[in-house]
Amino acid sequence: MEHFLVEHFKELFNQDNNFNNLIYNPPFENLKGVSKFGLDETHAPIIHSHFKEDIKQKEIHPKIIKLLKYKPGSYASTHTDEPAKGEPFTWTSITLIDKSDDLLGGENLLDGITKSLDIGETVWYPAGMPHGVNKLYQGYRNVLVILWTSIYLTE
Repeated sequence: MEHFLVEHFKELFNQDNNFNNLIYNPPFENLKGVSKFGLDETHAPIIHSHFKEDIKQKEIHPKIIKLLKYKPGSYASTHTDEPAKGEPFTWTSITLIDKSDDLLGGENLLDGITKSLDIGETVWYPAGMPHGVNKLYQGYRNVLVILWTSIYLTE
C-alpha cells in the first residue's frame, strides 16, 4: 500500500483539465514548462493529519497548497518565495507524489545543494532560502508544494 498522502494527491494529477500551464516570467514566476493546480481548503484535513507533528513543532498552518507537474524541459530557476503583503510565509514543504521510472534530472536545489526525493518523501526549508529544480531531461515528476505561515501571524 502506498503512502496515504501520495494516494490522495496522485489521483488529482490525472485530471489534466484542472492544471494551468504557467508562463515563465521571472522574478514573478520562476517555473518553466510546469503546470499548476492550486488547491483549496477541502484538502486541509489530509494535510493536517499527515503533517500534524510538523504543524505542532513549527507552529504553522498551510497557507497556499498547489500541485506541480514537471515534464521534459521543465525546471524552476533559483528563487525565493515572495509572499503577498500581510501573508508572510515561514516554511515551504515539497512532497514528491509521483515520478517516472525513467526520470532524468528534476532534483531539488536547496541553497545550492542538490536533493533527490523518493515518492512520499518531504523536504522542508525556511522562508527566504534560495531554491529551485534542475531541468528535467526525461520522464516526469509530480509534487505537492505547501507554503506555510505562522499560526500567530494569522490569528
